[in-house]
Amino acid sequence: MRDRGIGCAVAGPQSCLTPLVVRLPLDLLRSEMFLTGAGASDEYVQRCVDEILLPLLTAPRAPPE
Repeated sequence: MRDRGIGCAVAGPQSCLTPLVVRLPLDLLRSEMFLTGAGASDEYVQRCVDEILLPLLTAPRAPPE
């Protein structure tokens, strides 16, 4: 996903991909499946990408100290 985002000029190579950020998409899907007892809808996946993942990957980052 990171390589696709960089290729599309969405996420820069400096984006902060911590283990938590990398794990987030699967955790969200797992949570949705657990709560609803069914698979995640296409709309849910799209909203997660648009409202959570992309803003997280494209947010300005403070330079490392």
